[in-house]
Amino acid sequence: MYETEQKENDIRLLENQSKLQLAELDRGRLIKNLTLGGIALSLLVTGLLYNRYRLKQKNNQQLQKLVAEKEILLKEKDWLVKEIHHRVKNNLQIVISLMNIQSEYLENGAAFDAVKESQSRMTAMSLLHQKLYLSPSITSIAMNSYISELIQHLKESFNAGNSISFKTEIQPIELEVSQAVPLGLILNEAVTNAIKYAFPDNKNGEIHIKLIQTGIEISLVIADNGVGLPEHSAFKKASTIGFNLIETLTEQLGGSLNVQSHDGVELSVVFFKEIMGKTG
Repeated sequence: MYETEQKENDIRLLENQSKLQLAELDRGRLIKNLTLGGIALSLLVTGLLYNRYRLKQKNNQQLQKLVAEKEILLKEKDWLVKEIHHRVKNNLQIVISLMNIQSEYLENGAAFDAVKESQSRMTAMSLLHQKLYLSPSITSIAMNSYISELIQHLKESFNAGNSISFKTEIQPIELEVSQAVPLGLILNEAVTNAIKYAFPDNKNGEIHIKLIQTGIEISLVIADNGVGLPEHSAFKKASTIGFNLIETLTEQLGGSLNVQSHDGVELSVVFFKEIMGKTG
């Protein structure tokens, strides 16, 4: 009886040990499977991250290539635009030279003056294109240096260096080409009229030129201390083209023109600065 009971206990013990071993084996297999699954998941995530990295790297390389190509195209565009300005300037210089040669054969004084004024207008535009060709910018012009060169040209052209002095107040303003061209022509016309008519009989005088900016409003003033605007028809007839041109150019700027004659002539043009192709 005792031996039978002992055997049964041994059998149960063996069964329990067998169950424990099976449980340990199951636990080991589970841990192994979890470990292998974790490794596989890690490899999968690593592979996905690597592929994403490679894709991002490839996209960055393509982006860098596009940026480099864009920079090359922009440089080529800038070079072409500058070359256009250079050629326009050269063409204007050729026309100016041809007109200068033609003027030598003119006997009519009015015709000679008309040719000379046309040359002066072309020179004003030629200086602008020269500035654009030499400037780092291809769309805007530093007006202070341009105005200084234009005044020097007019002084030399009309031999006004001895009797007429120029006083300037020019702020460091940069204008887009669309505004610099009409403004330069207005300045050319106004100063030319002052030189020709304000100081008859080689009288001494002064011409004041001011270009200032307040906010987005720009004001150009050309004033002289000459004889003022006479009423006789000869002057009106001689200056009609110049003043009509100034009025037309002021309208092109979208500005307002005011001319006063008191102790000389003062011409002022007020307009809004154009920024990035827009006004205001």
